[in-house]
Amino acid sequence: MLETRSSLGRTALTLTLVLAAFFGLVGFASTASAEEAPHRRAGSVTLAAMPPVKRLAAPPATVGGTARAAALSCWSVDYPVRATSWLGTTLYVFHHALSWCGNGSQVTNIYNRYSYFTEVSGTAFPETSPIADQVSTFPAANAWSFYQRRVSMCTWAGGCYGSNSPWIRLNLTGTGTYTAQYSAT
Repeated sequence: MLETRSSLGRTALTLTLVLAAFFGLVGFASTASAEEAPHRRAGSVTLAAMPPVKRLAAPPATVGGTARAAALSCWSVDYPVRATSWLGTTLYVFHHALSWCGNGSQVTNIYNRYSYFTEVSGTAFPETSPIADQVSTFPAANAWSFYQRRVSMCTWAGGCYGSNSPWIRLNLTGTGTYTAQYSAT
């Protein structure tokens, strides 16, 4: 009976996360053209071209009954990278999403990290497990999070001719800003 409850709890948590991702984070992905979204063309970009940072409610002002020295703020981002074919059609969009908190000078926490795919074409087959899933230590003045996944590229007839390994590294600050480095292939 205990296993059944645990299994149902995991199922409910999974469903909750899927619904939260669908309704809360997928909205950052857009089908904007390359001219409208220059961050999808360059490997390293400026903050002005990034998807928006979503400000989250700050945790309580006390921890264990002790007041914090500085105010804590939290943010969330879902960063998409689009891979296109030679003809310009979308093969897939790879996302790296996370939330983080900072006190104005340091990143104090990184949480809710995950990666996923949207707009997957009939010739792209993403693997479910990441190749790399890394995060820096914190608290730190600058922190980072890295995800890489593999995508098999196949023909309509079923033969696969290669694979891509898209990756995204998000570099975070304690003030709520970030930069991204990535490769769509």
